Amino acid sequence: MRALLFAVSLIALAASSQAADRGDLKAQVEAGNAAWIAGVAKHDAAGLAALYTENATMLPPDADILKGRPAIQKYIQAGLDDGFSNLTLTTVDLSQIGPNVAREIGRYSYDLKNAKVAGKYVIVWRLVRGKWMFDTDIWNVTTN
Repeated sequence: MRALLFAVSLIALAASSQAADRGDLKAQVEAGNAAWIAGVAKHDAAGLAALYTENATMLPPDADILKGRPAIQKYIQAGLDDGFSNLTLTTVDLSQIGPNVAREIGRYSYDLKNAKVAGKYVIVWRLVRGKWMFDTDIWNVTTN
């Protein structure tokens, strides 16, 4: 009987822990997206690159694959220098697909010089030392 109670307690604890993790995931993704928006507003390419894992991959439209924070920072800085501003991000779907991996699908818009750009994105988030970070970032433009 004790073994059964112990097993039921462990299952309940694991279920509540998974629910808490999902809540923490959502909160951290929202915070990460808010940090991206704030970093764009501040023109802070280094701060934006720091939101990515050390070996993150960025797959921008019409560009080569970028690997690692230095390459990502350089790309972001070029966008900021080109007038990248007024970013909005809207999560459409967020799913935890492993203990340390989650996937976010969303829509975005931003201004670039005199143009309004909008599109869709997929972010693969990775849990690193207790913090969800951008690990793979791909997007494309749906309107200009």
